[in-house]
Amino acid sequence: MPGWHQALSAETMQNAIEQARKLKIDFTGLNIDVLESANRILASHGLSDVETVEILNIAGEVLRENRLFYQGDCPEADPVEIDGVESCVFVSYRIGVTPNQAADMTAELSLRIAQRVKNIPNGFSVGFFWYGNLMSIFPEDFILIAETLAAERSEAVLRSSVRRAYYGAFHEAAAFDASLETPGRLGEKPAGVHEYLVQRLTNPGIPGDDPRHIRSRQIGTMTRQLRDLRVKADYRIEQDIGRAIVANALAQAKKIITLVNQR
Repeated sequence: MPGWHQALSAETMQNAIEQARKLKIDFTGLNIDVLESANRILASHGLSDVETVEILNIAGEVLRENRLFYQGDCPEADPVEIDGVESCVFVSYRIGVTPNQAADMTAELSLRIAQRVKNIPNGFSVGFFWYGNLMSIFPEDFILIAETLAAERSEAVLRSSVRRAYYGAFHEAAAFDASLETPGRLGEKPAGVHEYLVQRLTNPGIPGDDPRHIRSRQIGTMTRQLRDLRVKADYRIEQDIGRAIVANALAQAKKIITLVNQR
C-alpha cells in the first residue's frame, strides 16, 4: 500500500514517468494517460506528496481497523476533468462488504479527514465502495436513454438527452482511440480528458495509408462538434435547446458509433 500511495502523488508520479521514458521502459499493462491525467489534476490543485499520502494513510488505517483489504491489484484512481469547470482524482477502494458498510466506512474516513487534515483538498477524493457483481453499461445504452429523453417536452430533459448522446459517442470514440497501435499527437496547450481525446483522434499516429487514419480524423472532428453541443446544453442555460439540436446530437452520436464499428 505505501508504494501505491507514493505512486499516486503528483511529484513522485511525474518523476517516475519521465525517468521510465528516458530509460525506454515498456509501459505495457499501464494506462499512462490515466496516470498523467491524475498527475495534472493533483498538480493543478497544488497538492503535494505529503498531503495525498496523509489522506491515503487514513484510508489504510480504516481498512486495517476493519480487518479488510481492497479488491484487485490496487485501489482504482479515476481522474475526471471537465474543461474549465471541475477536475478531481477519485480514488475508490473496492471492498468485500455490503453497500451500507462501505458507506459507514466512508463516513468514518471523511470524519477522520475532517478532524486531522487542516486543508481538505478540492481535487482529491477517497472513498470505500461495495465490490459486487454490477451490471455493465455499454455506449449504445446511453444512446437509447438519449432517444427516450428526446421524446419529452421539458427543456431540462432535452438538455439531458444531448448529454447522454455525447457520452455514448465519447466512450465509443475513446475505445477506438485505445485500439490504435500508435497514439495520436497532442497539442502544446494543456487540456482536459475530452479535448485530449479529440486531439489524438484528429492527429492520428498510425500511417496515412492505414484506412483507420482518415476514419480517426473524421471521428475526432465529429466528437468535437458533438462535445460543443453538449457544452451548450449543459452550461449555456441562457440559450434555447430545441428539438432540432437534440435531433442533430442524436444523429451525430449514431454516426460516430457507426464509424467506430466500421470494418
